[in-house]
Amino acid sequence: MQPTLQAIASQSFKDYTLVLVDNNSTDNSLQVLEAFKQEHSEMQIIIVQCASPGATAARNAGFRASRSEWVMFFDSDDIMAPDLVQSYMSRIDAAGGNADLVVTRVEVKLLNGSHREYPYYEGNLLVHHLFHASLATQRFIARRSLIERAGAWNPALPCWNDWEFGFRLLLLQPRTIYMGDRVRVHVIATAESITGTSFAAKHGKWELAIDAVESLLRASREPMRFTLLKWLDFRRIALAAEYRRERRPDLAHPLYLTTMSRCHRHPMMRWLYPLCYHYIALGGRGISHLVKRLVH
Repeated sequence: MQPTLQAIASQSFKDYTLVLVDNNSTDNSLQVLEAFKQEHSEMQIIIVQCASPGATAARNAGFRASRSEWVMFFDSDDIMAPDLVQSYMSRIDAAGGNADLVVTRVEVKLLNGSHREYPYYEGNLLVHHLFHASLATQRFIARRSLIERAGAWNPALPCWNDWEFGFRLLLLQPRTIYMGDRVRVHVIATAESITGTSFAAKHGKWELAIDAVESLLRASREPMRFTLLKWLDFRRIALAAEYRRERRPDLAHPLYLTTMSRCHRHPMMRWLYPLCYHYIALGGRGISHLVKRLVH
């Protein structure tokens, strides 16, 4: 948490309010936040105590405490470049009011020490968000009115809640700017991170997010919704494959069979999705590009 706080304090842009949320902590987190506020008395800092556990509750509490026209969310194990906020505001000013959402590049440091950048593809953002979670929590700043229209973070989703929230933002067709010149956010993966290190350890929770996105798409008037729903079943197949890769066939097989039963009317999905399942279960990556090309 301390590196994240110091990165925020080092921002070149100073005219912002920082809302720090103590999310029902049982350690000394609240004391750390209070000490940070006292040390940086020149900053506008609000400390909120959120009794409800979970990241979604914390983000909702932080949003309610904020008042600014533009809002960004950030987790305690991530690092922002010193010019992140300034870059956001410069892009917003340059757009002259014709922006609702600004997205930046993000790099993840994995537990094995390697680095991977979250992909981002300009074009149909709904498509790319479905496959690549283009609106991860720490990746964007949004106009307050856009967030209010999308609704609060869903407290019923303990996993992939930013993926579901991103769909609600994008279904509103926001005017979006991408800062693609360089990485400005670094995500530090830890065993204690919300995502964790095992899919099987949180089985049933990932599925809640997929089901929630399915409900959003079915209720929407998005022209591509039927294709997006087919691709959403690929996410189910990929999740089943992760369970299989983690040697949990008891979790993998029911999800796989249930999903394939939904694909019986689509010849391409009937042969391609089993191939995807086995490929991902063996550790393969990147097959989503094939799915996007072949399944419509």
